[in-house]
Amino acid sequence: MPFYFTQMQCYGSPDPDNVGFADVRQVRHLFFQNNRKNVGMVVQSDLNSARPQGIHYFNKLHPGMRLARWALAKDYGKNVAYTGPIFSGYKVNGRKVTVAFEKDSLFGGLMVGNKGMAKDYREPGKFVEPARPTPNDSLNHFRLCGADKKWHAAEAKIVGNAVEVTSDNVPTPIGVQYAYSAVPENSNLYNKAGLPATPVISEDPGGGHGIIVELAEGELLRFLVDAEEVAPIAGADLPVKLTHVVFNSADAEATGHLVEQALGFRVSDRTKGMVFVRCNDSHHSTAFARAGFPSLNHIAFEMADMDAVMRGIGRLRDHDMVPAWGPGRHGPGANVFAYFIAPFGPVIEFSTAVEKVAEDYQPGAPEDWTWPEGRIDQWGMSDKDFAGLRAAEEKFRHRRDWDARPLDLINEEQA
Repeated sequence: MPFYFTQMQCYGSPDPDNVGFADVRQVRHLFFQNNRKNVGMVVQSDLNSARPQGIHYFNKLHPGMRLARWALAKDYGKNVAYTGPIFSGYKVNGRKVTVAFEKDSLFGGLMVGNKGMAKDYREPGKFVEPARPTPNDSLNHFRLCGADKKWHAAEAKIVGNAVEVTSDNVPTPIGVQYAYSAVPENSNLYNKAGLPATPVISEDPGGGHGIIVELAEGELLRFLVDAEEVAPIAGADLPVKLTHVVFNSADAEATGHLVEQALGFRVSDRTKGMVFVRCNDSHHSTAFARAGFPSLNHIAFEMADMDAVMRGIGRLRDHDMVPAWGPGRHGPGANVFAYFIAPFGPVIEFSTAVEKVAEDYQPGAPEDWTWPEGRIDQWGMSDKDFAGLRAAEEKFRHRRDWDARPLDLINEEQA
């Protein structure tokens, strides 16, 4: 069954530092991003409410028209634009941030546009849907932050199908915002169908800069330099860092060989289910599961010790969440684990640190990692929700929404 919904409208004062409903919009955006099948989201933050202090806003017609576009395109087979530009990521290059959008959301490209003010809705031609192009206007409501996490107004311009953002007050940016306030009045980034871009906030803990590498099955790996260590989350028995990420693969052996040859990684072990790969002295920083399809398998967060893993399980049980698998102890890596299916969709692992291995560590073969019948880890004390985990993993397919650039061109720019 299709589910189409609206983000929160403008409500409050048009002050860029007044977050208001922006956090709620972001949560809804994340829900939409992680549940794309049969789900559509309508942006309302550009409607320039005639009564921003009144939560029951006057203009219900234009959000309804935008909802109808989703139904016409997705359920009735009509060839109509149904969404505005959907944020897909950003790259930092020196003092410039380049914001990218999903190709299928552009509908002809990006533009600066204007709907007019809702207070003028009774006057013909002053408050319109969709928005009209205003190419002589500047983009507004973009902001950048540096490592101090203080947001500053920024200059933005459309370059092809992306937006380039800079600020004299942020020489080393790590995060970018667009229309992230209670009332982003006159937010004016649209696609050429006149539909508004999604308000967004994104920042990288630790900063840094580097490149993104796309592997053969679509996996995206980002390599950064000049990144700073980020302090762990404050609080007892909470994750202290990201420890590894595992991908599903159509051909795990080929992918393992690729990262060895192209990236200098090392295969640590092979099991019936996975190829484990390391890039330092930890047994694995990533692994490729023999799933038969490419997607995210899970994200693993390191806990301080085994007690922290167990208390983490207890804390989530207090919130009516039980492990989809675990507790247990893996063979390769020897880490204690518990897997959960997160409310927003992906599989998350609580893990102790994986074991350290020497430079001359010899990879094990599948026959070296076997368990007694009926067991799938060292302890054999917990069941595994195979169907639930697989369904969650299949949702998170790899998706690139930018065009790759030749390395020789990048090298010329850096010269």
